[in-house]
Amino acid sequence: MVEQLDNQPGIFSARYAGEKATDEDNNIKLISELNSLSEPYKAKYYCVAVYVDDSNIITAHGEISGTIIKYPKGKNGFGYDPYFVPEGYGHTMAELDADTKNKISHRFQAFNKLFNKLKFEGVIK
Repeated sequence: MVEQLDNQPGIFSARYAGEKATDEDNNIKLISELNSLSEPYKAKYYCVAVYVDDSNIITAHGEISGTIIKYPKGKNGFGYDPYFVPEGYGHTMAELDADTKNKISHRFQAFNKLFNKLKFEGVIK
C-alpha cells in the first residue's frame, strides 16, 4: 500500500499490472506511477488473517511500514520486496535474511495475533 497512490496497489498487489502480471510487470507499473511524485514514497505491507468456523469469525492484522525505492536491491524475496525498505532497516526486504524477514513479517504478525486470539477465545488450546 503506497500512500501517494491512495494506498494502491492494496489488495490488488499480485495483479496490479493486470490479471496475468508478473512481479516484474507489477514493479514496473508501481515505479512508473511513482516517478512523477515526490520522495519519500511511504508504503506498508498489510495482512489480515481470518479464522472462520460454524460459530466464530476471528480476525487479526499485521503491518510493516517503510518506503519504496526506485531501483531494486536484493534477491531474497518476491513481489515488491526488492523495492520495499522497512522502517528501521537500511536494506530492502529482498536483502534481508529469512530469519529477519520472518520476525518482522506482516504475515507473521497477523497470524501470531490470530493464534493468540484463538487461544484466548478457547478455540484452540
